[in-house]
Amino acid sequence: MPDSSPTPAPEHGDADGAPMLATGHFSGPSEFAQRIRDTIAHAAQRQWNLMIWSDVDFRDWPLCERQVVEALQDWSHKGRMLRLLARRFDYFPQLHPRFVTWRRQWDHIIDCRVCTPIPGLELPSALWTPDYAVLRLDVERSTGWAGAERQRLAQIRAEQDECAKHGTPGFAATTLGL
Repeated sequence: MPDSSPTPAPEHGDADGAPMLATGHFSGPSEFAQRIRDTIAHAAQRQWNLMIWSDVDFRDWPLCERQVVEALQDWSHKGRMLRLLARRFDYFPQLHPRFVTWRRQWDHIIDCRVCTPIPGLELPSALWTPDYAVLRLDVERSTGWAGAERQRLAQIRAEQDECAKHGTPGFAATTLGL
């Protein structure tokens, strides 16, 4: 019977020196958070131009951590784009203040959209890149899958695109008072 446990990231990296990303199933909040951390760090090292993050509210993503924001800073360059899709962004200032500060500086490469519910389509809890994705299949238990399977990457992206199409701009970098 094949082993369905997650494939741990090797101690050594790939040919470019970037650490290998774990693939397969994960279980629990700590494994989910580690996959998010690793993927963002990998995106910076590999200089991926696009990341799409989607979640109902991102409450349990590790976006408040210094190492995550430092990896985002390393990733941030002209020509990059980060799209965030959520039902609500109101938890960010309290739960992810480091991310909010970073977001203000890089507003020009970030597109945040509030996605309204679509009958028959759930907003996936996922971090998608063209080469790798992390997808929570059960948000309550933080279980899911991570990997580079092309068919799954395409499915996640299609669901995110459909949600974005029905979304509206949200989570302004600054709020202007009158």
